Amino acid sequence: MQVSLKRRQSQRIQSLIGQIVTDFDNLPLKDVDKPKVGIVGEILVKFHPGANNDLVEYLESEGCEAVVPDFADFMLYCGYNSVVKYEELSGTYKSMVGGNLLIRYIEHYRKEMKLRLKTVRGLRLLRPLNIWLTRLQRCSLFVIKQGRAGF
Repeated sequence: MQVSLKRRQSQRIQSLIGQIVTDFDNLPLKDVDKPKVGIVGEILVKFHPGANNDLVEYLESEGCEAVVPDFADFMLYCGYNSVVKYEELSGTYKSMVGGNLLIRYIEHYRKEMKLRLKTVRGLRLLRPLNIWLTRLQRCSLFVIKQGRAGF
């Protein structure tokens, strides 16, 4: 019974994702080219308007598009950080397993979203974290351990 409840919940989430993507795709597009400004730094500074002095609102009032990473990407970074600590530093096996489980869990729910978003007109999806880090492997350990991964 519990398995069927989980399956129903997963199907409901997938259905909601489909509805959200359809609604998003039906929004009118404006042909405006704005400079994109990424917000990076400590998690509170990126996500809390009070901690960043309403930076997003300010950038948008100046004609820019503020680019703030989503919270799921931050969680993926945390999971990957546990893996890197185990493989390259002195992290624990338990943390590495937990990090991998977190990554798999998040990616499981994002898979449906990514499939549906591929159909949205004018939208270019970012590559997954593991692809970026594979390309940047030589410096990623240093960057991640310094807490400057930009997520």
